[in-house]
Amino acid sequence: MKDFSLSDVRLFTKAAQLGGLTPAADVLNVPKASASRQLQRLEATVGHQLLHRGSTRFALTEEGREFLIAAQHVLTILDDVMLNLSSDSGTVGGRLRVSPRTLAGAVAYAATVTLFVAANTLTTAANAIFLQSSAPLFLVILAPLLLRERLRRRDIPFLIAVALGMWLAFTGSPRASLTAPDPPAGNLLALISSFTWALTLVSLRLMERDPDQQGGGLSVVVLGNLLASVVAIPSLLTWPTAGAGNWLAVLYLGVVQIGLAYVCLTAAVRHLPAIEVSLLLLLEPVLNPIWTWIVHGEQPGWAVVLGGATILAATALHVLAGRDRDDSGPLRA
Repeated sequence: MKDFSLSDVRLFTKAAQLGGLTPAADVLNVPKASASRQLQRLEATVGHQLLHRGSTRFALTEEGREFLIAAQHVLTILDDVMLNLSSDSGTVGGRLRVSPRTLAGAVAYAATVTLFVAANTLTTAANAIFLQSSAPLFLVILAPLLLRERLRRRDIPFLIAVALGMWLAFTGSPRASLTAPDPPAGNLLALISSFTWALTLVSLRLMERDPDQQGGGLSVVVLGNLLASVVAIPSLLTWPTAGAGNWLAVLYLGVVQIGLAYVCLTAAVRHLPAIEVSLLLLLEPVLNPIWTWIVHGEQPGWAVVLGGATILAATALHVLAGRDRDDSGPLRA
């Protein structure tokens, strides 16, 4: 059995993910000439040509697609094993990392949480979460610049649909009411929070895709929650008026909706592009207006509902299409 170089395999999978050797070499800090030699060495080890090379582009061969699936599976297992070995006996934990990168991500995270909560106090829950979920539009700009993750052709129709859904949420802004006293201001805060959420996803992706910093995403979340807590301390002055039900709701939101959710999220961003994570998270807004309607009787209006339906349909089609086309598209050198 031939010995594989792990760095060669990782370079190949990164090239398939990013669309070429050049962006993969940049992300992995490998000279372009060395990257070409590593790819040739990997093909020689496998005994098959993995890429169709052309004058301007190359694509995965049939053998290349098969090898990519196996390589991604193996790398995922190895990364998980290394992360588990570095943690405390199977528990989620570890050293809290404080660095410029984690602090920047924590600030973006804290801003997202704070702005989104503020938006919910001013506009309807549907408007707030639909507008906050426009993060993929910002990631179209941020991902290529900061992550070197290219926009795929199949992402464009989806993003157009998201933009349409966001526009419907704006035009369907409700009149002021008891649960939404200032919809325009709330909508603006929700839109700003979508930008800070895009920055948060970029930060988590930068941390978790680097083998030397895997697990650092939890440091971003922990520090971000600490910062958000400091900002929210004045609101605790009203705590004597809260009943047991209110505190149980806060406990559930903190442990499940924030804590457990972000343990899963930081594990997911290790394996998925930032824009893909953001797209999948768009499923949450569909259920949010339903729950607020059931519990509070809040009615967002037909335009907001139509915008949510547009986002849901586009997300489902995008993910289903990606299952068949992610590994077969052209890759640019």
